[in-house]
Amino acid sequence: MRLLLSLKINGIIIIVVTVILLGFGGYKISQTWQKLNQELDTTSTAIAERLSLALAGPMWSFDDDDVWTFMHGEMQNDNVLAIEVKRSTGDVTTFMTTRNDDWQIEKITESKPIEGFIQKEQDISKDNEDLGIVTVYMSDRFITKAYRTELQLLLIQTVLLLAFIVLTLFVLIEQIIIKPVKNLTQVSSIIAQGNLDEEITIYSSDEIGMLAGSFDTMRHAIKQQIVVLNDEIHERKRAETEVRELNEHLEERVEQRTKELHEKNELLEHQAEVLQTQQAKLEEYTVEIVDCGIG
Repeated sequence: MRLLLSLKINGIIIIVVTVILLGFGGYKISQTWQKLNQELDTTSTAIAERLSLALAGPMWSFDDDDVWTFMHGEMQNDNVLAIEVKRSTGDVTTFMTTRNDDWQIEKITESKPIEGFIQKEQDISKDNEDLGIVTVYMSDRFITKAYRTELQLLLIQTVLLLAFIVLTLFVLIEQIIIKPVKNLTQVSSIIAQGNLDEEITIYSSDEIGMLAGSFDTMRHAIKQQIVVLNDEIHERKRAETEVRELNEHLEERVEQRTKELHEKNELLEHQAEVLQTQQAKLEEYTVEIVDCGIG
């Protein structure tokens, strides 16, 4: 019984805690992904705004070296996949810095298609004159890596937390529920064998404690009832013994009385025979006297 009860309770605990932690974990993962995306979006906007301000002077003065320098400086952020700058006055000149397969910075002077995870554009202007457009392309390469790291960390934390919660609840349930139920089961088995003197320990005042108290009250009531029944049985046996003794005495008296009556009856019969004999003799004497008188 203890094993089955423990398995049921622990199974329910594990399922409930797992569902809660999975729900919390899913929420945490979603929040982490949104946070990383938000940070990347904020970073891309900040880079585009800085370049819009920084490149206004060099583009106004057609200082290409400073344009490349500012673009290369912003590319030091590993999340930046590429930066593209296009002039809007005169001949269109494209400045572009991008990444190769080894994630190294490359400088190119012609536009090529870029598939960035996040793309931000910002106008470049000076004294209300439109000088061009700067476009910042952000990669999800590192936030995906960070996301996986967060996911692994969250998974480890969830497993450890699950183990801690289950172990803690197991110990608490063992002390609060399993131990009292086990004790009550053992005592009930002993009482079922006829030993009503076994005391029931009450560990708490909760429902299990109330059950143990009720069981102990029932034990006392049964024990008292058995005492009363034993007294009644003893009294009945004593009454039966007295009745049996009275019956035996009555039989003896009846037998004695019957014997006396039989003896008296025999005496009367003997006396009747004597009287009959005497009467017969008297009649003979009477006949003889009468005969003598006639003669």
